[in-house]
This record gives sequence, C-alpha cells and structure tokens, in this order.
Amino acid sequence: MNLTQKERNNILRLLEQPHHVNCIRLHGSTSTLHRKRVAEICLQAIERKIDFVTESKFKGGLGRPDIVLLDLGICVEVVSSESKESIEMKREKYPLRLVTSHIRTPFIWKQLL
Repeated sequence: MNLTQKERNNILRLLEQPHHVNCIRLHGSTSTLHRKRVAEICLQAIERKIDFVTESKFKGGLGRPDIVLLDLGICVEVVSSESKESIEMKREKYPLRLVTSHIRTPFIWKQLL
C-alpha cells in the first residue's frame, strides 16, 4: 500500500531538517551489525521501489527511528538488546506505526504490505 505524494509530504513535515530521501545514513554510535541491518533493509526498500529516510529525528523531541519508510508510513527500529519497555515507549512516542527488526533475523516485508 503506497501512500500518495501528499501523505508522504505530511510524513516529511514530521521530521526535522535535513532529511535525505533514499540516502543511507548510519549513526556511528551503533554496532557494526546494527548498521549492516539498517543498510540491508534500505537496499531491500530500494529494490521494492519504497522511498525511505534514515536517522531523521521527529520534530518535538519524539525520537529518531532508524528508518522511516515513506511510501508505507512506517518506522523501522533495528533492535538487539533493547528492552521491551524501551520499544513500547518508542511505539507510543512515534507519530507513525513502528515495526521492529531483530539484528540477527531477516526483515519480513510481508508484515508491512
């Protein structure tokens, strides 16, 4: 289910500037495995023609998801050792639906489409 251009623009308005569509930006404080998983999901998004932004902060201090899939209106958080409480806090804060991807298991696109 791809969103309209207007819906995508509304999502981009939720994010602080700058944000670069389809540019893989990696945060240096995360582990190598975490960065690899983020890059892998982004490369899969490109193959599926799904636009994304990475490491963009939501306005108002609502957090910084690893990936925002613009065409689906979904945030992806790559997790390895985060507590369930931490994930639930993000789920409540983020203005978009949040899905998680464990660092060591394949990302399941079917859950989104």
